[in-house]
Amino acid sequence: MEVEDATGRHLLPRSLAAWIPAGTRPRNSLHRIRSVSVLLRAGWVPEAGHGVRIVRVSPLMRAMFAEAGRWPLDSPLDSTGRAFFAAFARLCREWIANSAPLCLPTTTDVALGKALALVSADPAGCTWAGAIRAAGLSERTLRRRCQAHLGMGWEEYRRRARLLASLEPLTESDRSIALVAAQVGFESQSAYARAFRQFTGQTPQAFRQAVRR
Repeated sequence: MEVEDATGRHLLPRSLAAWIPAGTRPRNSLHRIRSVSVLLRAGWVPEAGHGVRIVRVSPLMRAMFAEAGRWPLDSPLDSTGRAFFAAFARLCREWIANSAPLCLPTTTDVALGKALALVSADPAGCTWAGAIRAAGLSERTLRRRCQAHLGMGWEEYRRRARLLASLEPLTESDRSIALVAAQVGFESQSAYARAFRQFTGQTPQAFRQAVRR
């Protein structure tokens, strides 16, 4: 699943959830998955922020999502429901504070967008030469537009795209970390682990274990 807002494109493997504040108008893309949404009244979660956040789904959160279905949107809350969602809102504040930085910046620049689409379609196999051809720009112009529109170079954007592409096989399969690294385009497990830790603050193994707890 992908959620895109003004701050960028957020990728959600099945083991993660998105916090979407009231008033945000994101674009969602679902890829062969079912999703569940829980709606809370605006103001129930203090300091909720203004942009989409990606949060790790703990066993408690998963259980509360399942339990929330007891109260359909078109039915008034009873006393148990009010207590349940008040507790859910308080926990959301804690979950949001520990959100994961799983986001890629977006652009309205058409030529640059063509280069980024190449990365999205094939993060493991895309090349700088291919990005230049897709954008129809000179190497110097494409580098300049990456910095101006994304706040980072193309190589860093591709590295982030590869890390995000690794999340689903890392958390939803038992593939070795070395195999996950190779499949998304990293030259070695150590290079992948180093980039993953810089991006998320955790090693791939620690991230996998935290998601599965």
